[in-house]
Amino acid sequence: MAMNLIILISALAVAGLIFVWVLNILKATLSTALVVAFIVAALYIIVGVGPQELLGVLLSLPQTLMDLVLGR
Repeated sequence: MAMNLIILISALAVAGLIFVWVLNILKATLSTALVVAFIVAALYIIVGVGPQELLGVLLSLPQTLMDLVLGR
């Protein structure tokens, strides 16, 4: 009987820790998504750069960095 109680308490503690961990991950993910959406919206409203242009620049960024590093 005592062993079952110890196992139950341990399982509840582990479940609680996992629940808090998942909540922290969700909070970080949502805050990051909101920041990215705000930046994209601000760029579109202020500068007129749309999501397609921004994606094109981001996709060409590795090649641009390699050109800068290699001096091309």
